[in-house]
Amino acid sequence: KMKIFRHVKDKSFLSQQFSYYNASLNDCSHLAARHPQSDGYWQQDPAGFWIWPEDKQNLTVSPSQPKRGTSSDLSEEKDGAQTSDIIYGIILRIRNEFGDINDIFFQYMCSKDKPEKVVQEMVSANLVNMKDLICISANLQKLIDPNFNSKSITFPLKSTSPRGTPDEQKLVGFAQLSLKESSFPQTKS
Repeated sequence: KMKIFRHVKDKSFLSQQFSYYNASLNDCSHLAARHPQSDGYWQQDPAGFWIWPEDKQNLTVSPSQPKRGTSSDLSEEKDGAQTSDIIYGIILRIRNEFGDINDIFFQYMCSKDKPEKVVQEMVSANLVNMKDLICISANLQKLIDPNFNSKSITFPLKSTSPRGTPDEQKLVGFAQLSLKESSFPQTKS
């Protein structure tokens, strides 16, 4: 219903309109094109621009890397491998105030992120209740601990829902943190 789209008949009209903004159609299509191997998750660089994970040259995926918690992985960490370079893909499953389950996907980089700061960002975005900040950050720290062998953890929340009795299976009064399989753990090169 916008005025500009009523007059669009061909590419030349759009090219003319975009020329006022010093941009060509090819420039605009490059920004909107999705990379073929991306997983669909955007990341924000330090300048504030959103980019695909494949655009970042410092992230690499190693398919031959062993699973976390195996004996070879633990021996590498004991031999002095830096755990601060590990990037985890983490999913927080939690019910919102309406009783719907939300899956919150995020990446946790051990060298830059702190559990309290990550959960504080979720609180400021109204994804998590302020009362649950401490218990979620403590369980996030437990999940990324190299000595913790499970890939998920379910824990009770401090904020209670008036929608029924707490149920761990249905995540009523509980939340679950789990490691995302596709990004388990990546190292920064």
